[in-house]
Amino acid sequence: MLPSWNVDFSLGKNIVVTERYHLVFSAQMFNLFNHVLYNQPSLDLNSPNNFGALTSQNNLPRRVLLGLQFEF
Repeated sequence: MLPSWNVDFSLGKNIVVTERYHLVFSAQMFNLFNHVLYNQPSLDLNSPNNFGALTSQNNLPRRVLLGLQFEF
């Protein structure tokens, strides 16, 4: 079993414009350090070219989501 770990990060800021109006900014980052996690190696003895080879990725690349919300 290959070791795996992933770091996600979220940040938010509430900005008061007036007593009644607010802006909410948010940022979410998935796979923050952009590490590649591979699937388990193929252990099929019938295909010796792929035996023990890491051929596919198990996670997605880094994703950043930004949001801005106006509350009244």
